[in-house]
Amino acid sequence: MGGCSQIQSGEHIVSKGLFEDSISVKGFPWCKDEIKTVGINSLVANILCSEHNSALSKFDASAIKTFEGIRSMSERQNRYKDVLVKARFGNKKHNINGYEFEKWATKTFLNIMHYSKKSDLLYDKEYLLKIVYTNEQFKEPYGLYSFAKKGQKIQSPGHLSFVPITNNYDKETIGTLFEFHGYLFMLQFPSISGKPFIKEIGLPGSLVDWSGAAEMWRPKQLIAREAIKRYKDTIEFHW
Repeated sequence: MGGCSQIQSGEHIVSKGLFEDSISVKGFPWCKDEIKTVGINSLVANILCSEHNSALSKFDASAIKTFEGIRSMSERQNRYKDVLVKARFGNKKHNINGYEFEKWATKTFLNIMHYSKKSDLLYDKEYLLKIVYTNEQFKEPYGLYSFAKKGQKIQSPGHLSFVPITNNYDKETIGTLFEFHGYLFMLQFPSISGKPFIKEIGLPGSLVDWSGAAEMWRPKQLIAREAIKRYKDTIEFHW
């Protein structure tokens, strides 16, 4: 990448600020088929020098702000259900830099691939590194998507999962799905071989409940609204 310092820096595989003390994980070499709970500081690898690690902190901040907004939306919904007198809660908005959140998703995908030692997966690593470390941006139809469908239920509080997506031809990795607190996002990147766009292939079987969901490239907003409109929570992405 160039411009490295002489100091090696431990990088959290998943941004530390997203969780408190521990995290439950699955799919790494030491927990391929079972979920294990470990201290968040256990998921650290010497991937970057201190200079490059520090440069990515703003992406972590955007991710933390996004996920705090999603958590707040869920908590407000639960509190609303519990109160006896349903007074108007008022509206709440969380402003997010969409480009930084998109770059965080790219960075986290690369971290997971490195830590998992998944050398059998084919993807354009150099292109993704350029997205993370330079001013290069994804061009439509590539980059961040959100998914939503009618009747969507928010489950698994505090849950974060990443699922790489491969095409059906040469097992090239062409994107990743990541879910937090029941909200589904997708990061789509160009294939080396020029094979089809993800939406032509369909979602993995493990996410069959999301079949029929509508996708939106670089979403402008995520909105949670109480049925009779007593309050509205909004996460607004700025692109």
